[in-house]
Amino acid sequence: MSAYIPLIKTTRWIDLSPDHKNLRKELEQDTLKASVNKEQIQPIMLQGAFGIGKTNSLYYIFHYGWCKLKTPTFSYFA
Repeated sequence: MSAYIPLIKTTRWIDLSPDHKNLRKELEQDTLKASVNKEQIQPIMLQGAFGIGKTNSLYYIFHYGWCKLKTPTFSYFA
């Protein structure tokens, strides 16, 4: 049995189009506002078909916050 195990440290965002670039910048800006500046932002919702890249987007946001902003980006509230 084989399994795909993504490595957070190697997660990269590739701007495939101007829309992808704008989305990346918006996610980075919202992450900065919420995680560092403690500002209120609109919730971020990722939706789409299987295999479209939702999980990779979450990996990227986590990696960006942890490695670039030096702060956790996700919290668990029960």
